[in-house]
Amino acid sequence: MSDRSWQKECEEAAAEWIEFLHTQKVEELARAMQHCESEIERLLFARLAFIRPEFVTLWPATLRLMDARAIYVPDDGEFGWLIPQLTVGKYRLDFAILYRVAGWKKPAQIAIECDGHDYHDGTKEAAERDKKRNRVLTAAGWKVLRFTGREIYRDPKRCAEEVESLLFDLFADIE
Repeated sequence: MSDRSWQKECEEAAAEWIEFLHTQKVEELARAMQHCESEIERLLFARLAFIRPEFVTLWPATLRLMDARAIYVPDDGEFGWLIPQLTVGKYRLDFAILYRVAGWKKPAQIAIECDGHDYHDGTKEAAERDKKRNRVLTAAGWKVLRFTGREIYRDPKRCAEEVESLLFDLFADIE
């Protein structure tokens, strides 16, 4: 095989591999998005998966709709999981992020809430309920990010970047 044909063969193989990975990523994303309960959740999930692709590829299917206490978190190693509809205590989070890098003893826990108009009607009771939920989650070691449906519709990319910014802040805290 000449150098020229070998190079062409490598380029074709690389193109096929890239297409395979792209197709696999789209299928994984579509499977994971089935667990999102609203359009605003799907918008934010897609943006988070775009910014941090490992959220989808490393997400164990066994984590779907589970109670957080039932999740086995390895003692070492790096991982990043974005889990829709995870139950934590008596609450079900729209999204949970469990993320750990080398040197961290325990993973970062980020709760993301997407406050759509149907459930969060702007009443004092709804605000009180959300504040209590935030306090309980914070006491359990979770960082809580809450976005309105309007924020997500207007700029899902900015919302995802805010999540990523929180991750970077957590990285800085351990260095």
